[in-house]
Amino acid sequence: MMRIWFLLLFGPAALVAGDWTAKLEEASRCEAQGRWQAAAAIYQQALEEGAADPLDMELALGQLAYYRGDYGDARRWHRRAEDRLRDAPQSRRWPELLVGRAVLDVVEGRLTAAEVRLRRALDFSQENGIRPLPGIFHNLASIELQTGRLVDAERHQGDALQVFRESLGARHEEVRRAWISYSTIAALRGDWPEAERRIRAALDIAESPEALETYIVILEKQKRKKEARLLRERLGSASVALPAANGIVDVQLLPRGAASAVVMVK
Repeated sequence: MMRIWFLLLFGPAALVAGDWTAKLEEASRCEAQGRWQAAAAIYQQALEEGAADPLDMELALGQLAYYRGDYGDARRWHRRAEDRLRDAPQSRRWPELLVGRAVLDVVEGRLTAAEVRLRRALDFSQENGIRPLPGIFHNLASIELQTGRLVDAERHQGDALQVFRESLGARHEEVRRAWISYSTIAALRGDWPEAERRIRAALDIAESPEALETYIVILEKQKRKKEARLLRERLGSASVALPAANGIVDVQLLPRGAASAVVMVK
């Protein structure tokens, strides 16, 4: 059994703080601590008092509602942001909104709708000379992985990895996570040496349980049981086998900008 780690990535959210700098910094700390409701309360107050850009606040509130699992509230904030953007059809914020809505579609099982939104975001970016958000490519790859289109998934995940490296640097945490996802696609193709090369690139940035678990499976598939056993001992686990499941089975909360989904495959 292999655990496939995929991120559901939103776009960036740039805040205009004004005199609210300290409060918005506190909201960011709340997010880092997983205190989504506290962060949302600050952003909503900033929105009501006109202390920050309304579109920024609505997009942020939509993301935080998603992290709390309140998908109805997330949709409400997305609709408000979309209403605001209708008056600016060429706004560079459209891809961000489309990615946010697509992420919600994915977790609710509307993969076709999610893919349509992501392709709209990609087309808009390319037509307007905007660098595509890495979340466009990454989430397309996630959908394609779930629908058995491994060639397309690998191409899009490679695109996501490239954008992450160019925009964040080769050793950023998001780059590490992208390498893990890229490795799992090679593993699904049965290309274990390439999967190992990619997972080692992730581990070169930083070790993590998900990367080590993936590496253990890759080693075992290559009949390198001694190395796998040593890694298990480092991980402190007797086995990495997991119950079989299909599709996205868990969403782990990360700081705003990314949410991690776990996909299990045999």
